[in-house]
Amino acid sequence: MSSGSPRYEGAASRRLRNQRRHLMTKTKQTKIGKVQAMLRRPSGASLEAICKATGWQPHSARAALSTLRKKGAAIERRDSDTGKSATYHLLDKQEDRA
Repeated sequence: MSSGSPRYEGAASRRLRNQRRHLMTKTKQTKIGKVQAMLRRPSGASLEAICKATGWQPHSARAALSTLRKKGAAIERRDSDTGKSATYHLLDKQEDRA
């Protein structure tokens, strides 16, 4: 068996192939993941922003927030002083309803 045989593969070749494979795979972001990312922002997210980002109806967005709460996420609703709609915020464990 010669070194040019297709069966022979050196460590460097395997490493390069694995790097290419890693670059080619793209993790799919779910809608609930997008909502969680929006809630983590310092400005939080309004119900309208969640609906626009996900394509959900308002009742579906509220159900998603409720499901996140049931799974243990601490979500706080903050009323706006300027008359805008309320925003929702995902609290850290340390900040958890202090």
